[in-house]
Amino acid sequence: MIERQEAFSGPSVQALANIRRCAAAVAILFALGLPVFAALARIEDAPGLVVLGMAVVGISVVIAIFTAVLRHLLKQAISIRAENEFTV
Repeated sequence: MIERQEAFSGPSVQALANIRRCAAAVAILFALGLPVFAALARIEDAPGLVVLGMAVVGISVVIAIFTAVLRHLLKQAISIRAENEFTV
């Protein structure tokens, strides 16, 4: 999209929405799987498994929040760009 000068377009907003949804889904699935990580950590005596599971959840949440903010900013930039095209 950037090479075609279409960075500020509807498909970019849709792509960010898809990334946000996927990151949220990964966070939810891994959060639901944390009890399994905890059980495995108890059996194998490896507390790092729980930390690893929590890290995946945390990183996915950060990605989801970041893409939501970027999507909002991109929508505002698109509307400002459209207003500026009409004034010139």
